[in-house]
Amino acid sequence: MFKRISKENYPIIKKFVNKYKYSVEVNSILDGKTTGFVFADDKKNPRIAIILDKRWHASNLFGEIKNLDKFNQQFLELIHKIVKLEEEKIENNKALLISFFPEDHWLPNISKIVEEKYLDRMGEWSGTFSKESYLKFKNEFKKSIPENLKLIRISSELLDLEVNDALRTEILIDWNTLSDFFAQGFGFCVVKDQRIITSAFSRCIADERYYEISIKTFDENERRKGLATHCSLAYIDYCMEKAHTPFWVTDYDNFASQKLATKLGFIKPEEHNRFLFLFDRSTNYVYRAYCHFNLFFTKEVDMEFINFCIKKSFEDKNSKPNPGWVYGLANRMASKQIKESVVYLLDEFLKLYPEGIHKVKENNTFEILHNDEEWGNLISKHSLE
Repeated sequence: MFKRISKENYPIIKKFVNKYKYSVEVNSILDGKTTGFVFADDKKNPRIAIILDKRWHASNLFGEIKNLDKFNQQFLELIHKIVKLEEEKIENNKALLISFFPEDHWLPNISKIVEEKYLDRMGEWSGTFSKESYLKFKNEFKKSIPENLKLIRISSELLDLEVNDALRTEILIDWNTLSDFFAQGFGFCVVKDQRIITSAFSRCIADERYYEISIKTFDENERRKGLATHCSLAYIDYCMEKAHTPFWVTDYDNFASQKLATKLGFIKPEEHNRFLFLFDRSTNYVYRAYCHFNLFFTKEVDMEFINFCIKKSFEDKNSKPNPGWVYGLANRMASKQIKESVVYLLDEFLKLYPEGIHKVKENNTFEILHNDEEWGNLISKHSLE
């Protein structure tokens, strides 16, 4: 049985997990810099340890197992405990992003963990900071900040303004309080009349050395002006001044972030797997089918798998999938010129969310269905209800 580990035992857990993989986010939690939750099978001689972030959303699992069935039972008990005790803190999707270390031990067993075809493969990208590459780019970067904008350091006074609620919320995703953030972290932002447009701030800190950067742009009208680059330059310059090592992590499919990181000198990129576990079984299957159409996962559509997922999504009469993902799957299939099962999905979507009829009728992606009798029956049925 996994037990919650108290902070006085974090050094033992840190020594154990770091022999498998160094993670800035994990060590920031174990150093007590940012907030998270730590579980292990034994507080003094751990064989398995699980570190979750403040949102109970992203988790890193370390160690090796001999008995898969026993692990699955204990892991599910932990998941159910999290859902029961922290229901109000978990996001609407109620999901965990799980990274397993060492990967060569876990990957052969991934499909057998919890339930076959239940975990969805995703990924995370990180780069190693090169001072030489960074300085080369900085010297060549000529784009200036527009005159109506200013680049300044993030302050408590700025975050006290209601107009900057979005950045305050982003910072508190990882930090327990703003006081903790300002005592140990830092950031820079571009502002327009005290309103934060773009920011670069410390997401987490490990071993008083690694400072992971988080980039956020809040005004879409100010994109593609180099503002994120200016904020990042200020952040990295400050790191270098203080002898810190900047660290950059982003999602496998966030190509804009990867491109910016590479320009800024984060080279030799590494990727490692993450697996998505949705607590809601019905929604999980819809989501799996949706992700199947992403070319990152597959180049060919496996309709047998898609239909399997659709069947599983609606077979439990006591559990209804998230209507947003049902609509998303129908939209994704139609965009790939696949008509099979799309009307069925839209029918189920409208049963769950009747107000969505106008959204369905106005979506041009579904034009491939407009001449079909099924489409006419669908629209008539739900327009009358």
